[in-house]
Amino acid sequence: MGKRLMVVAHPDDEVIFGGAHLIRYKHWKVVCVTNGNNRIRKREFERVMRAVGADYEIWNYRDTYSRNFDIVRLKKDLSRLILQSQFQMIVTHGLKGEYGHPQHIVIAQVMRNLVQHNLYTFAVGKMRLSEPTLHRKKNLLRMYGSQKQTIWELRRDNLLDNFINREHFNLEPLPKLLWMPVGVPESTVECPRTRSVRAFRSWKSTDVRCYWQKWT
Repeated sequence: MGKRLMVVAHPDDEVIFGGAHLIRYKHWKVVCVTNGNNRIRKREFERVMRAVGADYEIWNYRDTYSRNFDIVRLKKDLSRLILQSQFQMIVTHGLKGEYGHPQHIVIAQVMRNLVQHNLYTFAVGKMRLSEPTLHRKKNLLRMYGSQKQTIWELRRDNLLDNFINREHFNLEPLPKLLWMPVGVPESTVECPRTRSVRAFRSWKSTDVRCYWQKWT
């Protein structure tokens, strides 16, 4: 079975937005982009990873409530990560940043530019988690003792409970696949979204020029 990759901005994001999936499924690799140089938060993150049996990395980007990332470096690091393995699922933050966190949004934007298929984002589902799973998820969250006050404040403002209780992953739409006959550059025809990458490659090998365009 292929690995699953989760990319998050901060230690505890992986539990708040994806803890139930970490509990239920194996073969996860979790990458936390910030706080690798924060001894306490790094230790908490590593403890949670051991509890769920996930492979992990924690990087040294600065944790701020801003969009202050070295974008060039971040793209390079995330691209290297994605190419490490044939991940069957890649999950990360949504474009709204869950509760609007700027660093969540930046990571979401970079990942959408790098990942062409099997990209999922954190979301709120219709169904509440089962009580045993929710209990285990909350126990994992308690391992982040240094974040107790922050988590309490976010829950008080009704920014987290839906994500905690009704965790869900949304499959992001595929890029738009367009094709055009060689020699007719101004004429484009939209291919059905159900076309596979294999079909795209077979067209490219014939007298057809293909290219990717993001959904708008």
